Parts: sequence; C-alpha cells; structure tokens
Amino acid sequence: MSFLHRRAGSFLRHASPVLGACTALALLCGTAEAAPLDALLSTQPTHVGARDSTFELELGYDVANDRVDFLKLRPDGASTTSGDYYGRSLRGAWAVTPRLYLEGGLTKRRLVFKSFDADVTTWQVAGQYLLLGAEPEPYESARQPQLALRASAWGDTAPGFDRELNFKVSNAGTDYTFRSLHADKPRDTQLQFDVIGGWPVTANLHVNGIAGIGYSRVTLSGVSGTVAYGNSLCNAQLSQDYVTADCTNKNGSTFSIKEPSGGNQFGVDINKEARYHALTYQAGINATWRSGDWLFRGGLLHMTHRRSDVEDAVKARGGAPVRSNQVLVLEAGYKPTDKSLVFLRGQVLSHQFLGEIPMTYNSVSAGQFDKRYGFLTLGLALAF
Repeated sequence: MSFLHRRAGSFLRHASPVLGACTALALLCGTAEAAPLDALLSTQPTHVGARDSTFELELGYDVANDRVDFLKLRPDGASTTSGDYYGRSLRGAWAVTPRLYLEGGLTKRRLVFKSFDADVTTWQVAGQYLLLGAEPEPYESARQPQLALRASAWGDTAPGFDRELNFKVSNAGTDYTFRSLHADKPRDTQLQFDVIGGWPVTANLHVNGIAGIGYSRVTLSGVSGTVAYGNSLCNAQLSQDYVTADCTNKNGSTFSIKEPSGGNQFGVDINKEARYHALTYQAGINATWRSGDWLFRGGLLHMTHRRSDVEDAVKARGGAPVRSNQVLVLEAGYKPTDKSLVFLRGQVLSHQFLGEIPMTYNSVSAGQFDKRYGFLTLGLALAF
C-alpha cells in the first residue's frame, strides 16, 4: 500500500506497500492466504511521496467479474456471477520518525461462487524500521543499499462458511459422502517477520529484495453438515471434543451417533484437519519507477507453506497438498495533485489465494487450490 516516512521538517517519502488483503475463500469454494501485497514491500515505500507529510490514507476497491476478467482467470464454465470477488479496504500509515513507521488496515470482502457466497473481514497491523542506509529526501535517492526490518500481525474472520459439495471419505470399509458443510466462526491469526533489502539504482528507480517467515494459527468453533452412507442420511456436528449425528434410514427409522472427535465413524478429525498451525516462508523481488507525476511498480513473491496434520490427511485420501504459491502484482498510478495519487493495480495468483487467508485451507478444500485467480484494484491515496 502506500506509506510515507518523514523527518522533522522534511520526510522520508517512500512508504511500505503492505495491504490488509484481498482474498477469497477456499474452505467453501476453493479459491484464496504471506500478508496481502507483500510482493510490494520496500525499504522506501512509494505511493504519494508528498513533502512534509506524516500520515497517509488509502482507499481501495477490488473487483473480479466477467467484465474485467480479460485474462480468463475465473473458473471455467462460470456463470455471470460465479467466481466474482469484491472488496473494500481502508489503510493508514504514520511516520513516527524518519526511520520508523506504523501502519494498519481493514478490508471487507465478498466472494461469490456457484455453490456459495461468503463474507470475510481482514485486519492487519505492522511496524517497519530502516536499520541501515541513508534516509533519502523526496525524489532524491542516496545511492547506497538499505536494510529494513518489519514485524506484522494480521488475520481473517468470518461468521461462517457454507458449501454444497460431494466430498467422499472411506473409513473402516465404509464410504461416507459429505453433501454440505458449514464451518462456524472460522478465523486465522498470523505473526510475521520480514527482512527487506533495498537499492536506489537511480533517483527514479528503486529495487527491493524480500525474505520472511510467518507463523499461522487456524481455528473454528465447529463444523456441521449432511453425510450420506449406505441407506442413511445424517445431520452431523463435529466439535472439538465430540462428533454427534441424527440419522434417518430410507425406511424411516432413526438413530443417533456420539463419538470422540478423533477417529470417529465419519473419518474426519477437525482438530487435525481444520484446526492447525503452520509456518510460511517467502521470498520476492520488486521495483518502483517514478517519472514526473507517474508511478509504476511491480513485484513477484514466492510462498512456501508447512502445515501440521492437514497434509497427512490429504495424502491419506489420495490427494496432493498445495504447498506453494506465486503472486504477481503490477500497478500504475498518477498524481493529480502533490498529495494525492490514483492507481490501478492488478494481481495474478498461481494457486488462487493460497497463503493470504489461511483459514480457507483444510483437508476438504486442498484440492481446490490448483487453479489461478486474479483481480483488479482501483484506489486513491492521500497524504497529510
């Protein structure tokens, strides 16, 4: 995103481009989780770049639909609205000192797919410190390498996810088919640390390299759904401790099930397959170029994820865990005034939103992350 550094009386104009996240849900639809826009992290964050400014605000609107999907990244055979994504974000940054700034953001988004729609709220806070290198004045770059350290926390929450599906599980010689699932109050929380190396190549061109590691915790209150096996159809609830179900046979007779969550009759343990911890490693490169009132920047980020028991469950059922994602971000901006910037940003993800919303990845949704996705952002940044 766009943020500024400032001296007393002057300011370190570039600010770190880190956003609160534009993502989509895979627990239910198999799309969407590194923090959003980490591909643009910089030792000299570079949006408005106005002189004598301490604060910056950014408003953004994200969209993916059939009218903007010129790269055909939405799902094959999608209807008019299936695969659509819309998001609204508000972000701000404060240059506490010439070398230290704080930022935060909030994003509300909605994703619509064939079998469901869902709403997610993403939050993010971060602090970044310029450890080594000169403090460049606006539009005057000191030609020497820079090193910045960044710490951030971010997460996602949703009231619930609903999905119609045909997910089959075999357990003790019996085949079970989950026809629908509801995840109650899913959420994830991340702690992340990044090292950013910057090189002001010229007064107009700045290049950065990024390396980082993050810790993720994914949880939810419970899962409910309909499960069919043999001649029975069950309404099941999977909690942290127990699995309970009210079942009806085709002949009309009924029966109930209550078992411990681990190793239950249905063969799904949510404590291992939907509640888990993970580590994320990331590396990337980006560049920013200014020419008069124009701003252009682009970045490429690679993420690798290491999860706990989820991957074992996926492999045990014959699936292939998805452990990496590549994100390409391109942006063009124009300054109508010295303290404002309008921009258009595009993002393409090789495995949908994997890595940006960790709570959307679990043993049920893992197979849905093998497709690309992309969206556009129209935004306005203001400096004060």
